[in-house]
Amino acid sequence: MAVTVGLVGSGMRATTVHAPALAATPGIEFVGVWGRSPRAVEKLARQYDVSAFGTFRDLLGSCEALSFAVPPAVQSDLGSIAARAHKHLLLEVPIAWDTAGAEDLAAAVAAARVISQVAFTWRYTEPVRQLLGEVGSAPPPRGARGRATRAARPPTSRWRDERRALFDHGPHVADFLDAALGEIVDVEARHRENDSVRLKFEHRLSGDSETLLSTSTAIERDQARFEFEFEETDRTRVVDLSDAAGTADYSSMFGEFAEAVRTGRVPGLDVNRGLHVQRVVEAADTELLLHQ
Repeated sequence: MAVTVGLVGSGMRATTVHAPALAATPGIEFVGVWGRSPRAVEKLARQYDVSAFGTFRDLLGSCEALSFAVPPAVQSDLGSIAARAHKHLLLEVPIAWDTAGAEDLAAAVAAARVISQVAFTWRYTEPVRQLLGEVGSAPPPRGARGRATRAARPPTSRWRDERRALFDHGPHVADFLDAALGEIVDVEARHRENDSVRLKFEHRLSGDSETLLSTSTAIERDQARFEFEFEETDRTRVVDLSDAAGTADYSSMFGEFAEAVRTGRVPGLDVNRGLHVQRVVEAADTELLLHQ
């Protein structure tokens, strides 16, 4: 039977990613949406012929699982409430505003024994799948160098404007490099010119990685790059993720979530993975504060 899923949020991420995926993924019945803007909720609900809920409590009572497309602080608070109501959770990145919120959310999920999955978008792109599919069957790369830089966008979300590239791109970078090179065991971060951050990780299996992060007005739109070079035994492998948001296989992401709910098998990209990444990013943030 299809898993009934409600959508929390009615902003850009909800309308461009979550709602279309919920409506199109086999094994999911998209039942309705709730958000802070009644007008946006009504519009989105009409578009997909689903219910527009007036309260979060009403949405909770309508479904088995929730797909979240709201700011991190809201997500961790509402996600904890939903877990305690025994609802399964598809969570956005980062999973919370800070580590304390992430820990509370992970604890609520564990106590309720519900399924959780985190939308690490890069994991659902072909270059990342190919690279990670080789982990364990070939010598690991000796290290990696990358950049995740783009021009500043018009204000779309307050939390992104406030926390900038480290909390916008950083979780995806940390998850990807941790999976490709081994667990991150040490973090170094330094501010650079034009609001950029130099992020260095030491990995348990294979040396270190270094990434430049930036969302700066000094970067031209055609200079945006999300690219990593991995130092392999006989070559340098380039992984270009500049169009990850446009090429990610969201159907697989949402389909895996539905399958996990049906079978009860905990996904590898669950809330504990989100918590690990949150701790890495917050360690980097602490480094930046110490070296201002």
